[in-house]
Amino acid sequence: MTKDKKDRNSADHLRSIVDRIERDLTRSTGWRAGKGDYYFAKGFRGSHEVLLLKPTTYMNLSGRAVRDALHFYKCDIRSE
Repeated sequence: MTKDKKDRNSADHLRSIVDRIERDLTRSTGWRAGKGDYYFAKGFRGSHEVLLLKPTTYMNLSGRAVRDALHFYKCDIRSE
């Protein structure tokens, strides 16, 4: 198997995991286009609000989508 094929398989596997998490959320919005190169879903897991992202870029550029989403949603990712 070539490296490119392995990378695609890994990305597909990660997407299926994120899709499974989204299905388990309570009151999920479903996947929607974000204000950048990503799709997002919001919902609840227990009493915690959850924001899931699926970048639409290649893996090496996915940090841009995360940065855009953090900025748009004004998320603080520091530990409590």
